[in-house]
Amino acid sequence: MTQMSKGCELTPKRRGLSRRQWLAAVPCLLAVACTGDTQPEPAKAAAKQQAASVPQPEGPPNLDHIVSLGPAVTEILFALGAGPKIAGVDKASRFPAEASKLPQLDYFRKVSAEGILGLQPTVVFAMEGSGPASTLEKLRSSGIHVIDVPGADNTEEALARIRFLGEKLGAQEQAEALCKQFSAQLAAVETLRKSTGETPKVLFVYARGPGALFVAGTKSPAEQMINLAGGKSAVTAFEGFRPLTAEAVIEAAPDAIVVPTRGLESLGGIDGLLTVPGVAQTPAGRTRRVVAIDDLKLLGFGPRAPEALRELFAAIHPSSEDA
Repeated sequence: MTQMSKGCELTPKRRGLSRRQWLAAVPCLLAVACTGDTQPEPAKAAAKQQAASVPQPEGPPNLDHIVSLGPAVTEILFALGAGPKIAGVDKASRFPAEASKLPQLDYFRKVSAEGILGLQPTVVFAMEGSGPASTLEKLRSSGIHVIDVPGADNTEEALARIRFLGEKLGAQEQAEALCKQFSAQLAAVETLRKSTGETPKVLFVYARGPGALFVAGTKSPAEQMINLAGGKSAVTAFEGFRPLTAEAVIEAAPDAIVVPTRGLESLGGIDGLLTVPGVAQTPAGRTRRVVAIDDLKLLGFGPRAPEALRELFAAIHPSSEDA
């Protein structure tokens, strides 16, 4: 059993995270994998239904003082020109740089109503998975507009989310321009992908120190991004994410290993990763073919997703003329 955080373990029931769960958890996977929420599922569903039953204030939302919950939401709001109106963000919202200078709340999955109300928002944009439900209920009961922003675990849903926020902000033209740019960049990567004749096996490893490593299987955002970049997942035996084992890594035999930048730093760089049992015995380990990419950019399905794909393509196809 892998120890995850103080007083919390990753039980067998939690070993595989769904695509939607992983997307919401990118910046705080370890906390999400064992949320500390001891409510049974029926109680959670009831709390969520209760929060949804609280009516929104009448009329359109006042956008003068925005609180943004969720890194992808924050990034899109800034990209659509709403940055000057944002009064605070969740702890995971690190991009753009201006966001990190704003008042910081806790992670979007465990924010307190008091912390948000202290920022005196007129509207809260809450990414799917934000909560707990009781917090959103208190905000609505206090007369605050809470806009539930849909999640995204593929590029089509990423575009839909940009348009959704553009409509809520009254910035439809900016949203369409951003979507056009996003689609053009995706098409450019698709052209590169079709031009290469190789499909390297890529292993995605999520790390937060030597004692907390996970690998991505099928039906995960990581697999989708690897495929879009012209690779294939090195792990196909399970869905979602599971703890890394030496046997599984050696059997996967990846040609390249992708690790979030901060995760690789937590291991002590490439040299530290190679000390993880099994990694040095893989083709990627022997050639030190390790790719470090910002996790929010690669897996957040925000405006920078095509940029991350271009970086990933270049890293896993080093022999390509366009790399």
